[in-house]
Amino acid sequence: MSSTEVEKIFRDEAGHALATLIRLVGDFDAYAVQGAIPALHARAPSYRSTDWKQIAGLYEVLLRICPSPVIELNHAAVLSMVDGPAQT
Repeated sequence: MSSTEVEKIFRDEAGHALATLIRLVGDFDAYAVQGAIPALHARAPSYRSTDWKQIAGLYEVLLRICPSPVIELNHAAVLSMVDGPAQT
């Protein structure tokens, strides 16, 4: 699946995050998506500059390809960083 196909299918932050991942690694599976999350954390020069929207998108991808209660919990925690705790 190409990055353009992914963006057309998802049409949201998850699609953008996954398309970025595909451009970087050429393919994806759950392990690649899981590896991209700490990479985004590590790339940020500070806590405040972390790209929480892109991390939330990656968790949305994980929920679609390998749903689990832990991923749902992590996704909720990241959404609170994006939208604030009252939105989750």
